[in-house]
Amino acid sequence: MELLEEIDNRRSCRSLRDHRFTDEEVTLLLRAACAAPSSKNRQAWKIMPACGRDLGLLADVFERAVDDRHSRGLLSDGEHAGCVSTARIMREAPLGLIVFTDPVGTVESRQQSVGAMMESMCLQAEHMGLSTLWVCDILDAREECEGLLHQEGLSAMLLVGEGKDDGRRAMHKEPGEVIVDFPGEHRLERFEKNE
Repeated sequence: MELLEEIDNRRSCRSLRDHRFTDEEVTLLLRAACAAPSSKNRQAWKIMPACGRDLGLLADVFERAVDDRHSRGLLSDGEHAGCVSTARIMREAPLGLIVFTDPVGTVESRQQSVGAMMESMCLQAEHMGLSTLWVCDILDAREECEGLLHQEGLSAMLLVGEGKDDGRRAMHKEPGEVIVDFPGEHRLERFEKNE
């Protein structure tokens, strides 16, 4: 399979079946993370693998925290519903890769570095025939999750397993839809915007 085809086939899967991960499979995912580009090549991240009861316990702490925030009006009904759905997926996922960052560089450089690292793991999982869900709303319960895990700098989580294919695919924009013109007269003539 060509790389662009794998990138195009990758999607966020919100229903994951069990998969017995071998040490070699987890190592391949972690190698993909370590090979990702990062700001100043700091690789200022740590990854905590979790599965089974540990992942279920994290889901419980996460869900209690977002329920509390919702009851205090800090999360909208829609945000809360999304978080409750995430907690369900966490409980059924066979593997969670919880990402923490060290406080070096700027917040923006850490965010970009984690984004590249997460995408590298997503693409490696796709190459292995596995599905992923990149979880950002874990940050809605950052303090509580960090307290449970005894680790600061929670940044994201990747859930990995075998996907239950529902046949839906994300719509992707065409290259011409993402281009904005450089100011002035110097523009890329070869790409035409879709009007």
